[in-house]
Amino acid sequence: NFFKMNKLLLVILLLSISISTSQNGKMDVFNHNIKELANRPLLIVLKNGDSESTTQFNNFFKDAVESEWTVHQSFEVITEDEFKQHKKNKINKYAYLLLGKVKGRIGSNAQTIKDSYKALFYLTLQEKKEIKVTNIEFEFKNKDHKARYYETIQQLNKLVTPKNKNNVDIYSQEYLDNVVKEANIVLKEKTLLIDQDLIHKKVSLNTFKKYYPYNFKIVSKNEINEAIIANDTTKLKLSHKDIIDLDTGELLLQFSYPYSENIKSVKFSPYGIGSGMFKGKTIKEDDLKSLNTYIRE
Repeated sequence: NFFKMNKLLLVILLLSISISTSQNGKMDVFNHNIKELANRPLLIVLKNGDSESTTQFNNFFKDAVESEWTVHQSFEVITEDEFKQHKKNKINKYAYLLLGKVKGRIGSNAQTIKDSYKALFYLTLQEKKEIKVTNIEFEFKNKDHKARYYETIQQLNKLVTPKNKNNVDIYSQEYLDNVVKEANIVLKEKTLLIDQDLIHKKVSLNTFKKYYPYNFKIVSKNEINEAIIANDTTKLKLSHKDIIDLDTGELLLQFSYPYSENIKSVKFSPYGIGSGMFKGKTIKEDDLKSLNTYIRE
C-alpha cells in the first residue's frame, strides 16, 4: 500500500507539472504571436458586397479600428476576395483582422454547438496559424449603433495589450485594494452615465445619491453611444457588471458582490473585481449597496 500510494503521488505530481508546462507553453505562444502581430503591417478584411448592411458593417468596422486600435499606427483595408487570394498565394508578411466563424458551445449546459462570429487574427496563412480571440463577440446586427463597434475594438485592443505586465499577483489582496483605490481617483474626476432603461422603477435619483457620492447622470442609451464615438474623456458608463471609461474602454471595476477584506468571499477577475453582474435585468437598491462598497471618499 505504501508503494502504491507513493506511485499515485508521483503520477499526480508529474501530471501537475505536465499541465503547468502545457499552460505556460500556450501562454508563451500567445505572447509570441502578440509580438508578431504588433510587428507586422495590419490589414483589415472587409466584407464583399455593396448591400446597405454590408456597407454599414464595413464603414463602422473601419471607423472603429481607426479610432480605437492602438497596437498599429496605421492599417490598410482589403476585401474578403483579396484575403482569399493572399491565402492562395501563402503571403505571410501581414497580420490580418477579420470576421470569422467559430464553432462554440452554448446553452445552460454548454451542450449545443453553434457557429458564432468572432474577431480572428491570422498571422501565418501557410499554416493557418491564428490568434483566435474567442471571447470577443464580433457579430453585429443592422440596428446596432456605431458605438458597439467602437466598444468591441476597445475590448480587442485591451486583450492584446494586457495591463498587468510586471508579474503582479492579480489575486492578492494588495493588488485588488489598489484597483479599487485607483478606480476611485477616476470616479471622482469623471461623470458616470447610467442608462435610464437599466434602472428599476423603485430606484429614485435620491437613492443613487445615497450610494454614489460622485458626479453621475441618468441618460438615454443614445447619449451614452454618442459619448463613446466622440471619445468623451470626461465620461464613464455603468452597466450590469462593470464601470468602463468611454474614451479608452478601460475597465475600472468589475463587480457583482460587495467588496470585502476577506479575499475568499469575493469572486475575482484579472481585470478588476468580481466576475458576474447585478442579479436582475434592472439596477435595484441592493445593487447600489454593492456598488457603494467600492467607494473610497
